[in-house]
Amino acid sequence: RAQANLNIATGQLNDKLGKSQQQFRTLDNAMSGIGRTIAAVFSIQKLFEFGKSVLDTTIKMEGLHKAIEFTSKSVEAGNANFKFITQTADKLGLPLEAAAEGFKTFSAAAGRSGYTIAEQQRMFLNLSEAMSALQLDAQSAQLVFFGFGQLMSKTKVSAQEIYHQIGERLPIAMEAAQIAVGRLQGKMKVTGGEFDEMLRKGELMSSEFAPAFTQALGELGKSGAYVESLGKDVNRLGNAWEKLKTQLGDNGVLADIVNALKSVVEWFDRTDKALKYYYEHGMFNFGGRSYQEFQEMMHTFDPADYYNKYAAST
Repeated sequence: RAQANLNIATGQLNDKLGKSQQQFRTLDNAMSGIGRTIAAVFSIQKLFEFGKSVLDTTIKMEGLHKAIEFTSKSVEAGNANFKFITQTADKLGLPLEAAAEGFKTFSAAAGRSGYTIAEQQRMFLNLSEAMSALQLDAQSAQLVFFGFGQLMSKTKVSAQEIYHQIGERLPIAMEAAQIAVGRLQGKMKVTGGEFDEMLRKGELMSSEFAPAFTQALGELGKSGAYVESLGKDVNRLGNAWEKLKTQLGDNGVLADIVNALKSVVEWFDRTDKALKYYYEHGMFNFGGRSYQEFQEMMHTFDPADYYNKYAAST
């Protein structure tokens, strides 16, 4: 469907340019043709911007995919993880890019710490549920994932990750941490003072704490993680748009757009040379201006203003 829509749009653009080219051949309608040409230039600029956006998104998501393949230790595991990330982001209404960036950081540290793919996915899901419940924005989500990556890359849990990188963005983090430590000790939870004392003495091992911590976060956040909201719907819409652009880039549609626009640019170049020829042979004096002055005038040309004046005169 996307390919068909792009083909239709390209065909419409070619039709408009063909009409403009015919009018350039008639001296009496030269200025009208120029107006249409300038309008076409603005349309082409938008297509260029869209093409660049498709290219940027494709490169970015391909880079994330490759990085996750690397942290997952194989192409197959990387593909499975990326599919899992996409499904989780859509289900919980999280920004896909932030989720993928977060998993990349998260997975790199978790893999070095010896966690299996299944354990990594379970911790990621629990953490994502907590972030979804609190509707964290993309930047905050990335910082939380980064904090978890640092937490798991260290032997012992430190206050820096718990209180600052994670705790400042997840208000339920301290309660979850107390529940996690309590369960490790066979209790319901420990007090805030007990938790602080264990942190200060370096008694919390990251390998034991991380799974219990993310499980507690998921439990605390689960009630709000699946409650729908406008913000989550906006994130899902953004994810769908990002995936569409990536598919366009992967399917070679972008190359077709670039080739079509190159042809258009070449046509405009030939049109410019034709106008210059008209001027040099006295066929058109551009209102008494030199050809260079005429070109400068076109750079500041306002299509809307020209159209209004043209419509008023007809």
